[in-house]
Amino acid sequence: MLNKSHFRITSFSLFLIIIAAIFVIPGISLLTITYKINTSGTILTTIARARAVWIQNEGWPAMNPNILTTNLPKVVNDLKNNNINYAFVFVGYWSPPATINYQHPDAYYTNVINALHAAGIKAIAWAEAYNNPMDITAANRNNLYNAIIDCMNRCPWDGYNDDIEPPYIGTLQDQIDFLNGLTPILHGLGKLNMPDVPYDWEQNINQYLYVDFIVSMFYGSTSTLESSQAAAFWQEEFGEYQGYNTPPASPLIIGLMNYYGNQYPLAWQLGEVGKYLSLYGHPNLAGFSVWLYEYMGTTPDDWTQWNYWITRIGTTTPPLYTITVNSSPLSVQMSFNGALHYTPNGMYAFTGSEAVITPSQVQGETHSVLFGGSDHTGGAEGYSSYTYASGPYELDSPASVNSVYIYTPVAGNVKLAIYSSRNYVIPGWVGVNEHPDQLLTQSQPMTCTANSWNLVSIPSVTLPAGYYFIVIKGDITGIIGVSGLTPKQVEGQAYGYDQWITQSYITAFNQTFPQPEGAMQNDASAYIPTAPIVITPYTFSHWEDGSTSLIRTVIINSNMTITAYYAGVP
Repeated sequence: MLNKSHFRITSFSLFLIIIAAIFVIPGISLLTITYKINTSGTILTTIARARAVWIQNEGWPAMNPNILTTNLPKVVNDLKNNNINYAFVFVGYWSPPATINYQHPDAYYTNVINALHAAGIKAIAWAEAYNNPMDITAANRNNLYNAIIDCMNRCPWDGYNDDIEPPYIGTLQDQIDFLNGLTPILHGLGKLNMPDVPYDWEQNINQYLYVDFIVSMFYGSTSTLESSQAAAFWQEEFGEYQGYNTPPASPLIIGLMNYYGNQYPLAWQLGEVGKYLSLYGHPNLAGFSVWLYEYMGTTPDDWTQWNYWITRIGTTTPPLYTITVNSSPLSVQMSFNGALHYTPNGMYAFTGSEAVITPSQVQGETHSVLFGGSDHTGGAEGYSSYTYASGPYELDSPASVNSVYIYTPVAGNVKLAIYSSRNYVIPGWVGVNEHPDQLLTQSQPMTCTANSWNLVSIPSVTLPAGYYFIVIKGDITGIIGVSGLTPKQVEGQAYGYDQWITQSYITAFNQTFPQPEGAMQNDASAYIPTAPIVITPYTFSHWEDGSTSLIRTVIINSNMTITAYYAGVP
């Protein structure tokens, strides 16, 4: 599909192209652009010439921790076999005023770079500012530049991927000046400038950046494609929302989040991108990047779907098929190509086959809930460096409480507390204005079993009618179960649930809860009970087509619905 931003070749523009090809910046070659000219003279540039992935190589990702350290050949083969040509390799965190704290010695990175180069993949050094506001003003800029030059000279990197995000010391204009000023410095070293920037929802940065590639992170805590405003955000990214015509000044790479906290898998996100490519303009789109390599495998056939899509998009829009899997009369956790999900669940794919395995026996649960979330079909969340406040939950009348149920997908330790709620406005906050306030009661540390409900005792307290939060600290990634249901609206809003702060498991609960930094937008699987859980056993009976095998292989060539039926055990 042609979009209005593509240009026509004239004799003058051809002259400029020739001049640009002659006067190449020393040490850096021009990017290769595949194009064809149709009968009207319009250039059709490929929208997937840059295909990148971030690789963190730290212990915290639930999938493939420390993967470069433990299995470099697998990483390189995955990238090579799936058409990745840029790897953003994490080197360390920035600390003020201008120091990159490297995670590994130079010899380690040189070994990684050489392996990538042998596979034809460019290695880009990625440095990030995390919880350290960096000074990007003119007064400190040369210090930052010198640290980046040192980074480039340490190892044979092909370029630099900067990730200094807000909050920083300085203005948006300072960030633009910092990144633009870095381009000639890196070019002088023969390196690429490929900075990360937040998606341009205010249309005030992409049009001013002059770099080799703008790498726009089209996500927050989850994929922006899952937002109800995704179409508007997409148009803003390319400077085309509400009639604007301010396209990116440099080739743009869209960063996609493949993360277990997303509601939908990578294939669904790629399908949404294909839809937006057909509906809206995308001037200067140059490719796509996936965050994070460690999560390529959240749905085991992620690489299969990515490779099918990325090798076709731009010449066609591959159809995305949906296979809806139901169970009756209760929700069941099934295996979908090796990944566990609760029904009802939609599988999304462009090609291939999906193996669905349903369990022979399951347990039905009956919950008696005073307040909180009793569903645990939404997966898992939680890092030990964060504290989560699930809620707000409304209590209609006074009640005495002395225990909390929490569902834990993995084994580990938790600490729970109940906080009162206070209504106040946080600048920039979207959604519910109820926030956790005063500590009312808290548990001792509790050791929890994987994939089970755990009853945690708390000192008895009588709560008056009002709003409350169940606050959770866990000592291991993914220990908090998550509801698959949409939270109940509060103040007309369903956003703002499950608020969080940066505070570790080992830190004591504050008497007054600090101002939340964000929200996960869901219910944690934790609630105050009025009675114990009642368990009812069920056994598998048959699929909707009459077959009785627990394993169902689905060939991906159309939309379809399959259903597993269960019968209660007398």
